Amino acid sequence: MEDANDRCDEWWSGDGDLAAEDSLRDASLAAAAISRRRSAGLGYLLPDLVPDGRGPQGKKARREQIPFTWDAHVMLLTEEEFKRRYRLDFDSFNELLEKIRPALELSPKEELQSKRGNFGIVVSAEVKLAICLRYLAGGDVLDLKLIYHVGRNYVYDCVYLCIDAINKALVINFPIDDPEKLQQMEAEFRAASRGGIWAGQVGAIDGVHFAMRGVGTKDVPDPMKYHVARKDEYALLCIAICDAHRRFTYYDPDLGLHRFDSCLPLVRP
Repeated sequence: MEDANDRCDEWWSGDGDLAAEDSLRDASLAAAAISRRRSAGLGYLLPDLVPDGRGPQGKKARREQIPFTWDAHVMLLTEEEFKRRYRLDFDSFNELLEKIRPALELSPKEELQSKRGNFGIVVSAEVKLAICLRYLAGGDVLDLKLIYHVGRNYVYDCVYLCIDAINKALVINFPIDDPEKLQQMEAEFRAASRGGIWAGQVGAIDGVHFAMRGVGTKDVPDPMKYHVARKDEYALLCIAICDAHRRFTYYDPDLGLHRFDSCLPLVRP
């Protein structure tokens, strides 16, 4: 009797295992069918989504490089849109460009090397300055790469190149020893005030911290000079002055971080 019960239990147990295996197999087949349908749908859409032939099958085709042209780009922008994008109107952009153009243009040898490494295209001075100004206005490097058809590292090359050129070409000195110029600047601030009652101001001053990685004694003699305790970070401080028209008349990025704006020395030793 016990043997019969044992066989009966084995029969029920074995039947349950078979049912579980069948259910698992059915689920696997269903999942495989869904995967095949998805792959077929993706294969149908892939030629339209990726026209250059990239994908798991076939040789990757080389993507056509469409050159970026500055003239066509400018034609798409209104005067207001141009100024919002580059923080300068079109005439001011060209005025700055002509001052730094010699530093941005390539020699014949450099131009030949650039053509070899950039699909035969030489990036113009206009585009280099545009990349720099758009980056300084908050543009993302990846977006600039796609907009101007350049490499990611080349965006940084343009930024450094233009900043160095601008620093050499534009010399800004506060007219501390020019009474007539100071009088004119004071008059402009007074005219901008309500009722023209504000007197004695020749500039608006403020500072900004540029956060950076921590420095050590191998980098600078006094690392704590660049540590901002209230923000718990290392930074560079730049203090600047502008006139009533928001034009910079003085700047200094080499001051200590623990100096108040009102203590700005206009004549440094």
